[in-house]
Amino acid sequence: MAKEKKSFISRRDFLVGSGAVIAAGALTACTPKAVTDTTTITSTTTKTQPPVTITETVPSARRNIPQELPLPGLRPLGTTEYTCDVLVIGASYAGTQAALGAYAAGQKVIVVDKGIPGKSGAGPWANTLLFFDERFGDNRESWINSFQRNVEYIVDQDYLDVFMEHSLAGFKRWVDLGIVNDCHSIPTPEELIRYSQGTFRPEERRLLWPYIFKDKGIQVFKRVMVTKLLTDSSGAVAGAAGIYTESDEVLIFRAKAVVMCTGGGGFGTSGYPLGGLTDDGAWMSYQVGAKIGGKEMEMWKGCGGEYPSDSWGQGDQRFLGRIYATEPPDIIGTVPGSTDWIKVHDVGCISQEPRVREGIYPPDHLTNTYNYVFEPYDESLWENVRVENDFYHKPLTWPEFASRTNPQPPEGQSSNGAAIGLSMHCVEGVFPADNNCWSGVPGLWAAGDSLCSRLCGASYAGKGTSSSSASVFGYLAGQNAAAYAKGISAPVVSADQISSVKEELLAPRNRQKGYSGNWVRELVLQTYAPYYIHRWKRKDRIEGTLYNCEYMREHICPYLIARNPHENRLAHEAKHKVLNLEMRLKSALIREESRGVHSREDFPYRDDKNWLAWTRCYKGSDGKVAVEKVPIPDRMKVDTDWSYKARYHMGPFGPNMFPGELEALANLGIPYE
Repeated sequence: MAKEKKSFISRRDFLVGSGAVIAAGALTACTPKAVTDTTTITSTTTKTQPPVTITETVPSARRNIPQELPLPGLRPLGTTEYTCDVLVIGASYAGTQAALGAYAAGQKVIVVDKGIPGKSGAGPWANTLLFFDERFGDNRESWINSFQRNVEYIVDQDYLDVFMEHSLAGFKRWVDLGIVNDCHSIPTPEELIRYSQGTFRPEERRLLWPYIFKDKGIQVFKRVMVTKLLTDSSGAVAGAAGIYTESDEVLIFRAKAVVMCTGGGGFGTSGYPLGGLTDDGAWMSYQVGAKIGGKEMEMWKGCGGEYPSDSWGQGDQRFLGRIYATEPPDIIGTVPGSTDWIKVHDVGCISQEPRVREGIYPPDHLTNTYNYVFEPYDESLWENVRVENDFYHKPLTWPEFASRTNPQPPEGQSSNGAAIGLSMHCVEGVFPADNNCWSGVPGLWAAGDSLCSRLCGASYAGKGTSSSSASVFGYLAGQNAAAYAKGISAPVVSADQISSVKEELLAPRNRQKGYSGNWVRELVLQTYAPYYIHRWKRKDRIEGTLYNCEYMREHICPYLIARNPHENRLAHEAKHKVLNLEMRLKSALIREESRGVHSREDFPYRDDKNWLAWTRCYKGSDGKVAVEKVPIPDRMKVDTDWSYKARYHMGPFGPNMFPGELEALANLGIPYE
């Protein structure tokens, strides 16, 4: 007896059939008109602009589904063109403060976020704010020395000066908004235990965030991916265009000035909240002539070998509560060579004279504060407390391992690379043309991780630097953008440009075949993920990877496709990632040395003679990415009379040495001591 042939049906085909049955029965009133072989999708626009028509050819049976049973969340806005004085792209720490700065200057502000303000990007995971306050004993010279030495001497001292001048005011703005607790509002031990249990939590800042804009009447657009800057006939930025991911609408924002606050960009790995950070700001700014810096400096975020998706222990949501500042005891130690050092604001600092640091340190995690030493009532209640190995954390009363929501890997099983494709905070982004966050392109400013402020140089300067500097430079950028907007009339963007932009943004929806954004994302990730590409670099390996990247740019990116608005966002993000990859590889190739988080197997040493410098990418005359070196001004160089050993191998955490470094120095005749 012949076996009965089994018939398999896919979930989608089942939905198609069931959708037809439902439509024929209970939902008869929702049944659409007859569908032809060609479906027309039109982007809503104003009456003065011609509609953009997209043709998509797919089997009619599959087209019936979204028409008969609309997908949840597809809500067209109807109105697609908006006008303001200052447009802020991104609504995290930098974007929020940029909006407040422009609003305080009396300008009409619109904020656009690809996700939801307070809940998307890296902002929700910020847990510290660093600020300079002479009342607590902060000293300008000590801060400069601390930053310089910790970031391996390539900090931008001008931006550091701006940061020190305005960081306390930025901190106070967050306190006034209720996002940050005042430095003297320290939780009690009982509150900390209840917090760790999940039975008590301070008012979550992600819930407070929308009211920052609402209370001031600032219009906010959520789930809009801005991917194109508009320009007038002179080349000045005059607004932006983006995709509304809940419909096929292209939104046009006309503005006198734009502040870019979209954050950095990674390749979508686990272990760090990078899904929405896709280098959108660098893509847009680069296209209009801005220069992009810091791409060779890799983010250092690590992850466990057993649980690679849990780099920071996000499981207990400690990062969602309000931020607390703490006041730890002074820390003094001695490093080899009898050179005394002091830890200033979590920044390694070498000093020739013993000093005692008095005052506050940057705040730390709510349940990992520096100066809280107390016995928990019941150690079993501390299941959500992360165990750290930092010498200034002494969790003697905590369990050996934290809960399974945020485990620490056994010794020898930790791994790096949780943030592949992302540079160090305050390092990558628009390379400013002045000290006021201006891109060098009229009408365009940047802040946060969209601004290459170089506060962190080649290594992270200290906890709280990123979120606090984003606040400082965001507010400053907003104020300067507002001042610029006040002095000009409304720019004119041609109808042809608007039409061309809409066609470009909807192009993936118009193609009948090609590559999906998800596939390209994985391709980029797997191309760059090997440690011998992104961590331990060498010329031949960089050049080989660059060949693959250029192939993606020329032969894959022009053929990205999307079946719905969300996939259209993914398609454009994929293009941004490929550009990020190309900039990253070319910047690493030109920097022929190792420094901080940048390491070269063929140049395993710091080359102070040639590479006390930054890198920046720009669009060359051939339309491709070009890279140039920007020497650090002599006035910003410190410790030049120190030996190599004292500069790089005598910090508070011990020698920071690259494999083969001493041998390379000896071969090159570079004095070590």
